Amino acid sequence: MGRKCTAGCGVCGLVLGLLGALSLTLFHLVVKFELGKLMPLKVGTFAYPYWKKAPIPVYMQFYVFDVINSDEVIETGAKPSVLERGPYTYRLEKEKVGIKYNDNNTVTYRQITWYYFERNMSVGYDNETFTNFNIPYLSVAYLVRFEYPWVQELINYALAITGENLFKVVSVHDILYGYEDPLLKFVSQDIMGLFNMSHFLDPNFGLMYKWNGSDDGVYNVYTGSDDIFRAGFIDKWNYFKTLSFWSGKYANMINGSDGEFFGPFVDSSKDMLFYSSQACRSLLVKYQYTHSIKGIDVYRYLLPADTFACPAEKPDNVGFCSPDSNHCMASGVLNVSVCRNGSSGTLSFPHFLGADPDVIHGVDGLHPNSEQHSSFIDIEPTTGLPFQMVFRFQVGIHITNNSIIKGLHNIRSLHMPIVWFNESAYIDDDLANKFKARLELPMNIVHVMQIILIIMGSLILIGSAIRWFRKYKTVENDTEEKPLFTPVSLKND
Repeated sequence: MGRKCTAGCGVCGLVLGLLGALSLTLFHLVVKFELGKLMPLKVGTFAYPYWKKAPIPVYMQFYVFDVINSDEVIETGAKPSVLERGPYTYRLEKEKVGIKYNDNNTVTYRQITWYYFERNMSVGYDNETFTNFNIPYLSVAYLVRFEYPWVQELINYALAITGENLFKVVSVHDILYGYEDPLLKFVSQDIMGLFNMSHFLDPNFGLMYKWNGSDDGVYNVYTGSDDIFRAGFIDKWNYFKTLSFWSGKYANMINGSDGEFFGPFVDSSKDMLFYSSQACRSLLVKYQYTHSIKGIDVYRYLLPADTFACPAEKPDNVGFCSPDSNHCMASGVLNVSVCRNGSSGTLSFPHFLGADPDVIHGVDGLHPNSEQHSSFIDIEPTTGLPFQMVFRFQVGIHITNNSIIKGLHNIRSLHMPIVWFNESAYIDDDLANKFKARLELPMNIVHVMQIILIIMGSLILIGSAIRWFRKYKTVENDTEEKPLFTPVSLKND
């Protein structure tokens, strides 16, 4: 009976241990099954209401660069000197509209964004003014830089009529959301109007003109209904699978997600990709380290400092040279004129972080700092949900010397920052608690059960082995002490 009990315990321990070990493999399947019910982008799932309308506040902080020596720049070609002013903070509300589900497990939508000024989070009101280069002035000069001299003289005539200068005093609100520019109005109505072409040029200008209450294009993304690993990954943007802005095939690829989902079971050894309409391209982020947000472990992914590196430093970036590889900008600066109506606009990290030293030193008052000016995403690895997003970019303009256009005679070629912004979102307590209740707690229970099964199975198996060993030793000792036969005593009758 004892031997049968020991054997039974051993088998039981072995089975429990095997179940525990097997459950390690089954764990991902169970979690995948649960995520397949909770996370697809369709009505009725846990993720849908949060995907349809951002549940947490998103803020965008703007910092403007105020040029304090504009007269010296015009008269002697002095290096511009700037003071950073900000933040001027706006609260963003985002909601997806026009949602349409397709037969190939994708969903099409537009995302509308509204901006609301937050005075208590700002250094002042957004009607405060600052001085910087006149962007419409420079954009018009940029557009005609290769035209005949008489065309450029026509622009000089327009500048004289409108009284526009190389520098402009403008409010924070107007530089962002738009104002009617005298030069653009004159060129549109009085020059292009003569040829019935006024509809080609909007007389209003703003870095985010028409963005408030609008969208950044039509998205078509996978719902994850058939494959949860593809939830949120882009199939098409503006009805195309590739971009047409850039000169290279790689640069025009639309890779990765829409930035709101990154797929479950994130592998920290692999880089992540997402598409950014602000940058007019897909962006790559690299794993840095693991830390905790509200008691939940997340992976920190950083946008590398060489994101906008020149082809000599990063050959894959050759396709971002515009119009071709013979017209590459300095390292750290992306020419976005191809997706910004032909203006001389540029995109970089704030204060030209990671850029060529000549770019940084071309303007006095810049102090790039990786802690303050880098961009990153914190991703919960099991679900692929971003718990914190911080995107920091700088909008600038490329200025070149021009011997014909008024005001540009003494100007040295340089990259000039206009404004940089910090768009950030951070998971709140309510959403973190819901995540723990619906996702983290069940997964932790399953994980604990795995460990308990393995430990119990191991202990029972070890206990059975010890009992069997002791039993075996006892039998062996009894055998050694017992004589081979019992002597019979002889009695003398």
